[in-house]
Amino acid sequence: MKSILTSLLLICAISMSAIAQNSKYEKPSVKSDRPDGLVKIAGPTQDWNFDIHIDGKALEQTIESALRLALRSVEHSLEAIQIHLEPIELNLRGLNSVTPIEIRIPEIKVEVEPIEVELGDLDMDFDFDFDLDNDSNDEWKAERARDKELQKAELKNSKAERKEIVKETEAKDQLKSQKDKAKGLKKIN
Repeated sequence: MKSILTSLLLICAISMSAIAQNSKYEKPSVKSDRPDGLVKIAGPTQDWNFDIHIDGKALEQTIESALRLALRSVEHSLEAIQIHLEPIELNLRGLNSVTPIEIRIPEIKVEVEPIEVELGDLDMDFDFDFDLDNDSNDEWKAERARDKELQKAELKNSKAERKEIVKETEAKDQLKSQKDKAKGLKKIN
């Protein structure tokens, strides 16, 4: 019984593969103009038109601030470097009994081609003051506070000057209106 079932199963499997190969479905033929037989498959077209707006002043300011921070961190790291070399002791007492060693090193010729660097016109003005003392950060903060105080004082002075100018113009207008009244003229707004 088992042998009959296995033989029927085998016959069915062989006949199914034969039936599948003789199907009536045919792929559409695509003719290619290219000699290698490749065909271009059309895909969705996309609009790759980008509008890019770059703020030059903001970019320049961010670069300058990044350079300032980098130089400040380099300065602080250079201040923190400490190099300690232990003394070297040489015992030269038995040096007279040693036969000299001759080392013959042939002459080394090194030819390096010149490197040309074209940088064009770089107009970068950086004014950095480097102080190599340990209080540079404190001095920077104090200098910044002084600058802020100066700006506040200048702002107060400019406000006072504006008030004086406004008072002067009002006084001139009043004098002019009094002169006009004295002449008998009337101003219509």
